[in-house]
Amino acid sequence: MEVIFGLEKIKLIQGSSFVTIGNFDGYHKGHKQLVEKVKEKAKSSGGSSVIISFFPHPQSLFVPDFKVINPIEIKVEKLKKTEVDYLIIIPFTKDFAGYSPKKFVQEILINKLKCKGLVIGYDFCFGRNGEGNAKFLKKYSEFNTEVLDAVTFDNVVASSTLLRKALLDGDIQLFYNVAGEYPIYSGIVVSGLGLGKKMGFPTANFYLNSNTLYPKNGVYAVKVKVDGKTFSGVANFGTKPTIGNNKYGVEVHIFDLEKTLYGKMVCISLVKFLRSEQNFENKIELINQVNNDIKDARRILT
Repeated sequence: MEVIFGLEKIKLIQGSSFVTIGNFDGYHKGHKQLVEKVKEKAKSSGGSSVIISFFPHPQSLFVPDFKVINPIEIKVEKLKKTEVDYLIIIPFTKDFAGYSPKKFVQEILINKLKCKGLVIGYDFCFGRNGEGNAKFLKKYSEFNTEVLDAVTFDNVVASSTLLRKALLDGDIQLFYNVAGEYPIYSGIVVSGLGLGKKMGFPTANFYLNSNTLYPKNGVYAVKVKVDGKTFSGVANFGTKPTIGNNKYGVEVHIFDLEKTLYGKMVCISLVKFLRSEQNFENKIELINQVNNDIKDARRILT
């Protein structure tokens, strides 16, 4: 996959292209259906497959303190795995938000990408005030537009909104059902207070991007990827009230890994919510509970 940031960097694609457009936040099963259809159409017609997405998320221009499920680096890594030919990230500015649907179609889809086929979701809209939709595309565009139905399970529509609810509720199973994979968080390990090591379970500490939607505060059984290897562990998301830290962050105890990770990137997948964050009377109670958390996580992850 070739990743292109910015409209001015879009090269004229040799031959035709088949395109899907969206924010792809959380990259759920509905998004995956769009991508697979674009790949299928491009392969059968001999053209290039293209994903168009945006940064920052368009809602961030209109909704104060809007949070994304995946920061841009995680979203790009997810989309790279699709093996689509091109991923184009368009900077979503106020100027771009003012594009009319006709301008978007003519300047980007037709002139730059030689689009021969567009695949969109049932609720897709674009352009100034969301004036562009499936009806507009079928009437005014020079290419074929295919509209895919919503992906549902148990009569529930897969959506980024549902993923957000799942994270805020700590409902990791629901998230998995919608996305087909577990929620991912990553960060650079920083030095902590060293209290975990003193209590018998050393932790790697990191902070999340401020525009990321944090999951429900609490303790999770997790899979941890570091230095290309995957480990099991238990992680706390929150402010560590017993310690009195009051600063939101993530601390993860990685099973069977003792080396120092300062300065390294760790990526954790939330597998199951174990319990809400608690304020214990003393550190002895905290130690006992964490040991129980570790036992629960080992049982779940093995």
